[in-house]
Amino acid sequence: MTPADARHANEAAIAVLVRAGADPEQLHDLTHTLSGDTDALELVRDRFVRDGFRMGGFSAGVLSLVQTAKLDPEVIGAASDRMVGYAKAAGLAYEGWRAMPVRRASWLDRLQRGLIERAPLVR
Repeated sequence: MTPADARHANEAAIAVLVRAGADPEQLHDLTHTLSGDTDALELVRDRFVRDGFRMGGFSAGVLSLVQTAKLDPEVIGAASDRMVGYAKAAGLAYEGWRAMPVRRASWLDRLQRGLIERAPLVR
Protein backbone atom coordinates (compact mmCIF):
# COMPACT_ATOMS: atom_id res chain seq x y z
CA MET A 1 0.00 0.00 0.00
CA THR A 2 1.41 3.38 -0.98
CA PRO A 3 1.30 6.35 1.42
CA ALA A 4 -1.41 7.91 -0.77
CA ASP A 5 -3.46 4.69 -0.59
CA ALA A 6 -3.03 4.61 3.19
CA ARG A 7 -4.17 8.26 3.53
CA HIS A 8 -7.20 7.53 1.37
CA ALA A 9 -8.04 4.41 3.41
CA ASN A 10 -7.74 6.38 6.69
CA GLU A 11 -9.95 9.19 5.39
CA ALA A 12 -12.53 6.67 4.12
CA ALA A 13 -12.59 4.89 7.51
CA ILE A 14 -13.03 8.21 9.31
CA ALA A 15 -15.88 9.15 6.95
CA VAL A 16 -17.63 5.83 7.71
CA LEU A 17 -17.31 6.50 11.46
CA VAL A 18 -18.67 10.04 11.06
CA ARG A 19 -21.62 8.76 9.01
CA ALA A 20 -22.25 6.28 11.85
CA GLY A 21 -22.54 9.22 14.24
CA ALA A 22 -18.98 9.62 15.51
CA ASP A 23 -17.89 13.06 16.67
CA PRO A 24 -14.38 13.51 15.24
CA GLU A 25 -13.48 15.90 18.07
CA GLN A 26 -14.13 13.28 20.76
CA LEU A 27 -11.39 10.91 21.83
CA HIS A 28 -11.72 7.43 20.29
CA ASP A 29 -9.91 4.19 21.06
CA LEU A 30 -8.25 3.21 17.78
CA THR A 31 -7.20 -0.44 17.70
CA HIS A 32 -4.21 -1.08 15.42
CA THR A 33 -3.55 -4.75 14.55
CA LEU A 34 -0.34 -6.47 13.49
CA SER A 35 0.29 -10.13 12.74
CA GLY A 36 3.28 -12.43 12.39
CA ASP A 37 6.05 -13.98 14.46
CA THR A 38 5.40 -13.86 18.21
CA ASP A 39 8.95 -12.76 19.13
CA ALA A 40 8.84 -9.89 16.63
CA LEU A 41 5.36 -8.87 17.85
CA GLU A 42 6.69 -8.70 21.42
CA LEU A 43 9.44 -6.29 20.35
CA VAL A 44 6.98 -4.07 18.48
CA ARG A 45 4.54 -4.24 21.40
CA ASP A 46 7.19 -3.09 23.87
CA ARG A 47 8.17 -0.17 21.66
CA PHE A 48 4.62 1.12 21.15
CA VAL A 49 3.60 0.60 24.79
CA ARG A 50 6.59 2.75 25.79
CA ASP A 51 5.25 5.39 23.38
CA GLY A 52 1.83 5.51 25.04
CA PHE A 53 -0.19 2.84 23.25
CA ARG A 54 -2.13 0.34 25.37
CA MET A 55 -2.36 -3.39 24.91
CA GLY A 56 -5.55 -4.44 23.22
CA GLY A 57 -4.77 -8.13 22.94
CA PHE A 58 -2.02 -10.58 22.08
CA SER A 59 -2.53 -14.18 21.03
CA ALA A 60 -1.71 -16.66 18.26
CA GLY A 61 0.51 -14.31 16.28
CA VAL A 62 -1.85 -11.33 16.43
CA LEU A 63 -1.17 -8.12 18.39
CA SER A 64 -3.66 -5.31 18.98
CA LEU A 65 -2.45 -1.95 20.27
CA VAL A 66 -4.85 0.81 21.32
CA GLN A 67 -4.24 4.50 20.64
CA THR A 68 -6.56 7.14 22.12
CA ALA A 69 -6.96 10.04 19.70
CA LYS A 70 -9.42 12.27 17.89
CA LEU A 71 -10.43 11.19 14.40
CA ASP A 72 -7.69 13.30 12.83
CA PRO A 73 -6.33 11.90 9.56
CA GLU A 74 -2.87 13.35 10.27
CA VAL A 75 -2.59 11.78 13.73
CA ILE A 76 -3.97 8.44 12.59
CA GLY A 77 -1.82 8.52 9.46
CA ALA A 78 1.34 9.16 11.49
CA ALA A 79 0.56 6.22 13.77
CA SER A 80 -0.29 3.96 10.82
CA ASP A 81 2.92 4.95 9.02
CA ARG A 82 4.97 4.10 12.13
CA MET A 83 3.18 0.77 12.47
CA VAL A 84 3.86 -0.06 8.81
CA GLY A 85 7.53 0.90 9.20
CA TYR A 86 8.03 -1.22 12.31
CA ALA A 87 6.06 -4.09 10.78
CA LYS A 88 8.21 -4.13 7.62
CA ALA A 89 11.45 -3.95 9.61
CA ALA A 90 10.34 -6.86 11.84
CA GLY A 91 8.85 -8.99 9.06
CA LEU A 92 5.29 -8.46 10.31
CA ALA A 93 2.05 -7.45 8.60
CA TYR A 94 0.14 -4.32 9.62
CA GLU A 95 -3.53 -5.23 9.25
CA GLY A 96 -4.91 -1.71 9.82
CA TRP A 97 -7.00 0.00 12.50
CA ARG A 98 -10.61 0.09 13.64
CA ALA A 99 -12.70 2.05 16.12
CA MET A 100 -16.20 2.27 17.50
CA PRO A 101 -17.93 5.63 16.98
CA VAL A 102 -17.91 7.93 20.02
CA ARG A 103 -20.77 10.39 19.94
CA ARG A 104 -21.02 13.72 21.67
CA ALA A 105 -23.24 13.43 24.73
CA SER A 106 -26.57 15.25 24.48
CA TRP A 107 -27.23 18.12 26.86
CA LEU A 108 -29.60 15.86 28.85
CA ASP A 109 -26.92 13.16 29.24
CA ARG A 110 -24.39 15.76 30.38
CA LEU A 111 -26.92 17.28 32.83
CA GLN A 112 -27.73 13.86 34.32
CA ARG A 113 -24.03 13.06 34.79
CA GLY A 114 -23.43 16.41 36.49
CA LEU A 115 -21.23 17.76 33.71
CA ILE A 116 -23.35 20.87 33.36
CA GLU A 117 -25.27 22.68 36.08
CA ARG A 118 -28.98 23.17 36.23
CA ALA A 119 -29.93 26.76 35.73
CA PRO A 120 -31.71 28.25 38.74
CA LEU A 121 -35.43 28.65 38.34
CA VAL A 122 -36.26 32.28 37.66
CA ARG A 123 -39.65 33.63 38.73
